[in-house]
Amino acid sequence: MGRQASNSVHYLAESPRAIHADIMAEIARAPEEPAEPAANSPARAAASFDMSAPLARIEDAWRYIESCSERIQELEGLVEGLKTREAELTGELNEAKRGSADLAERLAAEKQHSARAEGLAASVSARANELEQALWEANQNLETLSGALDVAFRTLPGARDSNPAAA
Repeated sequence: MGRQASNSVHYLAESPRAIHADIMAEIARAPEEPAEPAANSPARAAASFDMSAPLARIEDAWRYIESCSERIQELEGLVEGLKTREAELTGELNEAKRGSADLAERLAAEKQHSARAEGLAASVSARANELEQALWEANQNLETLSGALDVAFRTLPGARDSNPAAA
């Protein structure tokens, strides 16, 4: 079974280059083998082992780790920038919500004011209609009174010779 990947990031105390340099220095300090060891001896087998391929793989692995570390640092910077931008946008959103709430309150007040004005206009219109009706009735009453006065002046014995308009 393979090892499970960890979700946490571990930082090395030293940079990958420093660790690589320590390994290379350790290899360089290794004592030299005798020039001609015995053919069957373990020293001969160790001397014949080529270290360049594993060292190249180790060096490639360190370069990869180093590039990953740099990329992690770039991404952390990007995440911090995004968090800052998120905070700014959250503030702007809250401000916009407050502005929207203020506008909604003003709109409600204007609607209420408009409803009161419409009610007042309806009352004024009704009163104007009442006054028009009263004026019409007063006109009718004046015409009736004028006719009654005209008839009354005609029936008076001494008023036949005088002008009813002058009376």
